[in-house]
Amino acid sequence: MATSNDIHRDKTLEKQAKRRFKEAARNLLKLLRTALDAQTSYMYWVNRSREQLVLECADTDLEEVVFQDRIGFDAHFLTSLIDLEEEALIENGPEPALKLTHHISEQAEAVKHLLLIPFVNNGETVALTVAEFTRSVADGELSDTAVTAYHDAVENILQTYLNLSFMLEQEERWARHEQRMQHLLDRMNSCQLLRRLVDEAAALTLKGGAALAVKNGSCWQVAFRAGADFEALPAGIELTDHSQAWLALQSGEARFSLHYNGNPKRIHPAEKPATGASVAIPIDVLEYRQGLLLVWDEDPLRFTEAQRHMFSNMCRTIGLQLGQPRFGHQQHPDAPLLGSPTGSFNLEMLEHVLEQEFSLAGSGNSSAGPAWLVLVTPANIHALRTRHALKKTNQIQRQMAVDLLPSLSGIYGLVAFHSDSMNLVYLRGSEEQVDEWLFRFARQCREAGLSGQTYPDDIDYLAGKFRIPDTEKDVYTCIQAVRQKLNAATKAHQTLLNMKEDYP
Repeated sequence: MATSNDIHRDKTLEKQAKRRFKEAARNLLKLLRTALDAQTSYMYWVNRSREQLVLECADTDLEEVVFQDRIGFDAHFLTSLIDLEEEALIENGPEPALKLTHHISEQAEAVKHLLLIPFVNNGETVALTVAEFTRSVADGELSDTAVTAYHDAVENILQTYLNLSFMLEQEERWARHEQRMQHLLDRMNSCQLLRRLVDEAAALTLKGGAALAVKNGSCWQVAFRAGADFEALPAGIELTDHSQAWLALQSGEARFSLHYNGNPKRIHPAEKPATGASVAIPIDVLEYRQGLLLVWDEDPLRFTEAQRHMFSNMCRTIGLQLGQPRFGHQQHPDAPLLGSPTGSFNLEMLEHVLEQEFSLAGSGNSSAGPAWLVLVTPANIHALRTRHALKKTNQIQRQMAVDLLPSLSGIYGLVAFHSDSMNLVYLRGSEEQVDEWLFRFARQCREAGLSGQTYPDDIDYLAGKFRIPDTEKDVYTCIQAVRQKLNAATKAHQTLLNMKEDYP
């Protein structure tokens, strides 16, 4: 494993290489000016993304010449020449004269000719060297040997510097990767490990993010997410057939995709239109598929073969970690990793999701709407236990976990088993959407009971509904608040179906 001394050594070598390149570039520029008998010479880098010219070095035998380190395209005469690909000799004036702003006196008018030497990389001019003459220079007068020697020498030292920088960058990248892998080996529980995986993967993106889809009793849903573009996949969105994630789960192998016009879909047709590229990697625990890591970025070039290999290593490490005996998955390796006996998620998992959601962008509004916690339980739970055998009540609870899914009403949410036949639901949507979802659930259960399917014919539910404040950061405060809402509904016997006056 790379140590802090190794990383410090690499940074020191990179600084030394950069300093030596600058010294060599400065010396070569001075030699060029002397060989051409020019009065002033300078070299600028062309920064197209910021529309700036960045000074590398300058040399002159004149007084009152001052160069700016950075200057905008709109304030320098070289802007019209940044696409130059071959050496050129140009005349200054008389009309119009070039705006040689680095001369702070009337010396600019004395400059008769300028020689421009461009440096081209991948078909694009990346730097320009200029030599200024106060004498008239005829075509062919200047030494081609000196210009060619200067051009080749600068290209050679630049290539040497870039090769060394690339080599050190690769070494540092793998050193950081080893540190991330070490973080995944820390002694944590299942939820903490999976959260750490998502955070570490998102840290490798620039304008993207990472999300983890896990399985509950009936579907796969996004649980943990992180990164600059975390809103791309809301918590609770379900994985659908023929999406990128679905294909990765079916094949059991990492799947890389470039996205054009929002296709292919990462997880769901209703997700934010995908751009750039993404990679979906299954997570196997004890030979059973238990999760899927999805990483995306607007810049497809960030997903190099080495980068994708790093993501696969991280997922493989997590799978091996979760397969250890201390996690207790050996007895039922095919059971959902973060599931409960009722088929919904376990409460600890939902608490971790809430913690992460609160840390991302606050607990309140997002593109998916306000955040809610809802606690749901059968209104006549004691009568159910008296009238039905344990097997029947367990069957009711498992079916309840399926029918409670907010996605059945077109909103995003996660269902977790709370305790004693109660389910805690985290979802986002307007209050009208939440009320409609609750009533649809209660009505569906009653109608199923009347037709002899799973539920008793008189089934009804009590619910506590709590709108999470925009500035809330404490998970347990929210859970306590929704319990109080349920207690109030229980005391008033406000069941979901009784609250609908038009329901028979």
